[in-house]
Amino acid sequence: EEMYFPRSCFCSSGNISASFFYGDGSNLQNVGGQSAFNGFTANFTVAQESDILGIVTTGSAITASLAAASTYGPGQRFTFKDVSGSCSGSNHIVISASAYSSAGDRIDGQGVLKIEAGFGAVTLASDGVASFFIVSTS
Repeated sequence: EEMYFPRSCFCSSGNISASFFYGDGSNLQNVGGQSAFNGFTANFTVAQESDILGIVTTGSAITASLAAASTYGPGQRFTFKDVSGSCSGSNHIVISASAYSSAGDRIDGQGVLKIEAGFGAVTLASDGVASFFIVSTS
């Protein structure tokens, strides 16, 4: 079966804008590319409102524990970033989804993901049901 689109232009960029929306706009989030930044120097649980997570690993490895994927909205993204450049050796960033069932709530099928490179970063997205996916790394 083939799918046809009427003559239109589909394009995207880092920021998303809309020419039509319904309602008063009070539920819009992250409009204009503004993001929430939180810094961490110890183990933490990734909160629902998290977006950009700057992590300093100068003293030891730090674990970021994800809640169940259903806790977050579908498509919700989280960027984990070594902001100190000290992520190496044993001082790495551990992103853990392993506290949840082996059948779901995994990161691309794995319970744990590690950032082991100085100034490294990874962006994950939740499907809002039972999985997290890696959408970019640096």
